[in-house]
Formats: sequence, C-alpha cells, structure tokens
Amino acid sequence: MSLLETINSPADVKQIPRNELPALAEEIRQRIIEVVSKNGGHLASSLGAVELTIAIHYVFDLPKDT
Repeated sequence: MSLLETINSPADVKQIPRNELPALAEEIRQRIIEVVSKNGGHLASSLGAVELTIAIHYVFDLPKDT
C-alpha cells in the first residue's frame, strides 16, 4: 500500500514519519501528473505546492487551526 492510500484526513499526515514525507511528496506528484495527463490542466503550480501543502498539514492541526 502506498503512503498516499493511507491518508483519509489531515490528521493522517501527522502519523507518517518525517523521513517518509519526501516519498509521500513524490507519490502526490506522480498522481498529479497522471491526472493532468488524462484530463489536461496546469501542472507546474500544482507540483510546486506539494511540499508546502504537506508541511502545512504536518505542522498545523487542520481544520482546527484555521
């Protein structure tokens, strides 16, 4: 099972060890590429936001901290 498949809520990101977060980012990037190549759309901005999004979910208690 991939790391991405284990995530069902923002809280699940906190359960992933920090050393595995780069692997999660890579899985997310691959999924974005798969979806965009089938459906079209903008790729660069999505790929650029992957690490930032993971970091926000890892550090903050979302949606409580909004």
